This record gives sequence, C-alpha cells and structure tokens, in this order.
Amino acid sequence: MKWFTLTAAFAAPLLIADTACAQYEIGHRTESFYDSTRDRNVGVEVYYPADIAGDDVAVSMGSFPLVVFGHGFFMPWSDYSNIWQFLVPTGYIMAFLTTEGSAFPSHGDYGLDYLVVASGFETENESNASPYYQHLSGREGFVGHSMGGGAAWLAAAGNNDIETVVGLAPAETSPSAISAASDVTVPALVISGSSDGVTPPQDNHGPIYDLSASDCKAYVSLNEGSHCGYADDGTICDLGEFLFNGMDRETQQTITHQLLQFWLGFFLKNQEDAGDAFEAYCASNADTDLTTNCTLTAVAELERLPSLYPVPASSFFMLPGAGLLEVYDETGRNIFRGRSMQGVPVDCSQWPQGCYLVRFDQDGETMTARLPVIHH
Repeated sequence: MKWFTLTAAFAAPLLIADTACAQYEIGHRTESFYDSTRDRNVGVEVYYPADIAGDDVAVSMGSFPLVVFGHGFFMPWSDYSNIWQFLVPTGYIMAFLTTEGSAFPSHGDYGLDYLVVASGFETENESNASPYYQHLSGREGFVGHSMGGGAAWLAAAGNNDIETVVGLAPAETSPSAISAASDVTVPALVISGSSDGVTPPQDNHGPIYDLSASDCKAYVSLNEGSHCGYADDGTICDLGEFLFNGMDRETQQTITHQLLQFWLGFFLKNQEDAGDAFEAYCASNADTDLTTNCTLTAVAELERLPSLYPVPASSFFMLPGAGLLEVYDETGRNIFRGRSMQGVPVDCSQWPQGCYLVRFDQDGETMTARLPVIHH
C-alpha cells in the first residue's frame, strides 16, 4: 500500500488546491434498486455533481467516485446534509441509504443494502438509458455513521470490489461488526469522539478498528468529540447526548469534512498529495489523535509551474515552453501525452470539468502542478 507523509507546513496549500477544484453544483435524484434474492427494494437518495442545482438535473460531464452512506439508528438520511453539501461539489456521487429506519432494524439486511446499491450503480454506469451512464469512475467507498458505520463493516467484510470503508463512530451490530472486521482487508478509517456517550469508543469504535485486517487503516480520535456531532443539528440523536458539553458541532464537522476529503481523495481519486495532507492535518490539529498502521514514505512537495496559465483553465492553457506534456484525471487515467510547443496553447475545451494533474518535462527537469478546468 502506497502512503505519504508531509510536514504540517504544507497542509494549507493543499487545502487551497482542493478548494479551487470544488466547482460543481448539487443535483438530486431518488432511486431504488431491487434485490431479487431478498425480494427487497433498496431506496437511496442520490446527490451528485451537476452544472445546475436541483432535482433530476443532468450529471456534470466526467466520471466520479461513488460513496454509499449509511445513517445511524432511528436517523433519516436527511440528517447528514452537512456531509453531502461538503463532498459532492468536490466531485463525488453520494447515495444515502433510506432503509432500516425503524425502531427494530435488521443490521444484516442493512449491510447487504450497501452491496445492492454499489452493484446497481455499476449496472447503471453501463446502461445508456441511465442518467449515470459513464459517469462513475469505477472506484467506490462505503461510509456510515453509528449503526450505518457498523453495517458498512459488514458490507466490507470479504469485499475487495470497493477501495475503502469509513466509520463515523461505527457501532457494534448484530451480526457483529467487530467479528466481521477480521475479514475487512480494504483501507479503513475510523473517526471516533473520545466523549461519545452513545457508542463508547472502547466497546465499539476501538475493537472495530483493532480487529480490521486492513493493510492500511487509521483511527482518528477527536478530543472531547461527541457521537451526534457528525450529523446536522437538532436530530433525534441529540437526545442521547442531552447534557453533552464537549467539542462543539461546527468544530467536529469541520475536522470530519477535512479527514473525509483527504482520505477519500487519496483512495478514490488517486490524489497522492491527499495522503500527505491527511497525516499533516492530524499532526497539526490539537483536537485530533491519529493511530495508523500504514507505512509512511516521505515525498517531495509538488513543484510549481509558475508560467502555467490561465488557472483555472476553460478552453486552453499555456506552458512555459516546449517539452513533453502528460495530463492525468482525478482517477489517475492518462488523458493526454504529447509535445507542447513554445507559445502554442493546449486545447482542453473537450475535457470534462474537474481537477487535473499536469506533468511537464523540459530539458530533463520535471515540473508538476494541479490544474482545475472549469467551462464557462
């Protein structure tokens, strides 16, 4: 497993780079996938990158990673608007499960629902009648809060078709998420509030992390963080922490958003500098404690291309001379390779909107930069 480390001083420039690429509006659709094995319809509310915000609008040009998200016990999908409002504009398709919202949920079925949705979207991606046709990059992650986090581990057990699993205060389930963790081998992230009064870390988050068999896993403890702080304010979850007076919700959500941005960016978008930023962010933030088993390898900061312009690009961009040019999209796919000429613009008018990695070799010196492309 490839991983990276970077000094905390470089964390801010990386945040700026990611913000420059967050240009999408948010589209929304209600979908359902049928599981014939269980004779069960699995409902999801889908939020996706769009050029115009709204219901049933077209997906933006390009392909995006899929994130399937599971809600907590007795909490609807709508309690997590802070998460889709942060992640979707940066280039993710997010499917929020709407099943198992009763007072007597089936954790086993909930875990299977993750798999049905992932499989359903893979089929949609290949159907030219689907609004998601050719809009999925093929990289997928499961993310869940509380009960949804435990169910995500059930879904990830023995599953190598996804790239990562993430739990926000993942809870023990029946069947046991803790027992299933020994069969989870994909990269895993657990975010835990040290003052969680609903699912105590020592009985839930900790054992799930400890027993996960992932070659790369990370456990981030939020000092005085809560159980309900990942969700929007005013949910039924808050009743379980009525007297909580630890980390405020805004701080907890800000930290969680950044951790998700870096972790998912690394594993679902192949953004190598996101691996650097993840560790640097934890190291520089007094509210977080990071435990990880990953092998960390230092890499240099991306060299800058001061003469690359305009940034962001719309229909073309210019380079500082003649040389070999290679361009990669957010999935790591090489979309351009050729010679650039002095004073000749590079046409990017047909490239999907997104953030690209530009490598420019001139006289044996290689320079690398990120280039957002936004069509006006």
